[in-house]
Amino acid sequence: MIAEDDIKGLNAWLAKAGLRGEPETALVNGFCERAVAAGLPISRALLLIDTLHPVYEGRVVRWGYDPSEPAVQEYGRTGLAAGALDPQLSPGEQGWTDARWRASPFFHLLQTGESLLRPKPHPSFPSCRISGRRV
Repeated sequence: MIAEDDIKGLNAWLAKAGLRGEPETALVNGFCERAVAAGLPISRALLLIDTLHPVYEGRVVRWGYDPSEPAVQEYGRTGLAAGALDPQLSPGEQGWTDARWRASPFFHLLQTGESLLRPKPHPSFPSCRISGRRV
């Protein structure tokens, strides 16, 4: 269990880092590293940020994933027909499409109203276990 003082310290650090204008990756990395040091058993994290950008619908910031993958990735509009390419994105930016969104655990939760992915693991998270518990 994480101590109350550690939670307060984590909140204070996050607020100050945000007010200093730290980049998203520094905020996510710093938060996750401090949370783990305080005893929170996390091994990976995703931060999804919707934007008002005309081309990109949002950004994903990853922590604890394969270091060969980018820590930050913009994703295009998700309201396109399945298999359609977004004409505003280059071929290399077409990875975050409607089909990928519909296959995600987040879409599953939105559609089913479930709050946790239990008891069946989602195909995107086959190895997410800590001490025998699904996360």
